[in-house]
Amino acid sequence: MNTDENVLDRSLKRLEYDTEWDIDRAEVTLQRLKSDIAVQKRQANIFKRFYVASILSSVALIAFFIVTNVQTIKDTTSSFLNMSDSSTALYYEENDRIILTDKGLERTVFPVDAEKHMERITEKPYLSFHINEELYLTGSAYYSYALGGQIDIRMQRLLSTTADETIKSLLPHKKYPSKSYTSKEVKVAGHRAVLTESHQEYGGIHLQVVTDKFHYYISSDLLIGNLTEEEIAFIKEDLLKLGSLINFENESLKWK
Repeated sequence: MNTDENVLDRSLKRLEYDTEWDIDRAEVTLQRLKSDIAVQKRQANIFKRFYVASILSSVALIAFFIVTNVQTIKDTTSSFLNMSDSSTALYYEENDRIILTDKGLERTVFPVDAEKHMERITEKPYLSFHINEELYLTGSAYYSYALGGQIDIRMQRLLSTTADETIKSLLPHKKYPSKSYTSKEVKVAGHRAVLTESHQEYGGIHLQVVTDKFHYYISSDLLIGNLTEEEIAFIKEDLLKLGSLINFENESLKWK
């Protein structure tokens, strides 16, 4: 009988222990669950705020992009329409550059189709212009060249000297000619000009044509030291040919 009581007593104590442990464990589990729910709510709120902020930022960025590009297109279109709203428009301005229309290209002094007349000019020129205070169009033209590099034409207004004075300054001194280059006077489309060939390894070849109002400088960027005699002859020939293609009759046209 005592033995049975002892067994029963131990069983009741074990049940009591297990019951207390289960209650404690349930309490801990409940607290942990509450904590997890709170953390998840905080994370959800943070994500929601971040998501909303991201959407607002994206909308603002897209709006800025649209407004900026619309304004750029509007400015460019306005500039073009202001200058080319009729068949007589000569140019328009874009990003501080003067762009000639087809009508304007017909009036420029620079040969715009030299590649059709010269086998060693490989493509149409890159043109750079500005209009001076007298409303003349001046600037430069750059032509890709089959022998390498490019040939360019630059023009500037004659201001303080006459054509004859300019030509005289370009020719060798009669009493003390330079030994570093050779210059000789030639005619280009009826205008006086001077063709110069350097004797220095790092020198080049250039042609200067002078009219009553303008000075044209036509040159190759190839160095004498890298050229054969045949190539030097080709360059001289091409400078003279390109000079003859200049539309000198257009140099006095006004552009505004």
